[in-house]
Amino acid sequence: MQRWLNTVCSDDVLMRDEEMVFFVESDFGYSPVVRMKQPATGVRRKVIKQFAPPPDDTPELHEARPTVKMFYLGALDTGQKMDRVVKARRGKPPCNIPLLPLLHTKRRRSWPRRIFPW
Repeated sequence: MQRWLNTVCSDDVLMRDEEMVFFVESDFGYSPVVRMKQPATGVRRKVIKQFAPPPDDTPELHEARPTVKMFYLGALDTGQKMDRVVKARRGKPPCNIPLLPLLHTKRRRSWPRRIFPW
């Protein structure tokens, strides 16, 4: 434990990090501070999209980038479609109502010979 504290205290970047300071100074009640960064919109987003992604260190990562991007976009599309299905199913009544007993208790009707009256 002391060796870890020495390593953390000797690193200037970790010493200035607020999250690390909260962790070291807390006794037992530490909970991470979650800061939601505002998404880039408007002009800032356009500027960010103009820059190419940083080059990959290894050829394996470089070759895997298109596959990962296709997987990510497919998962995003699937999630949107699932949301639509869930919304559609919430509006419909459940289909597991037993209809057969209801049909037997009703009086039998005599169906007209013509199916389509128009």
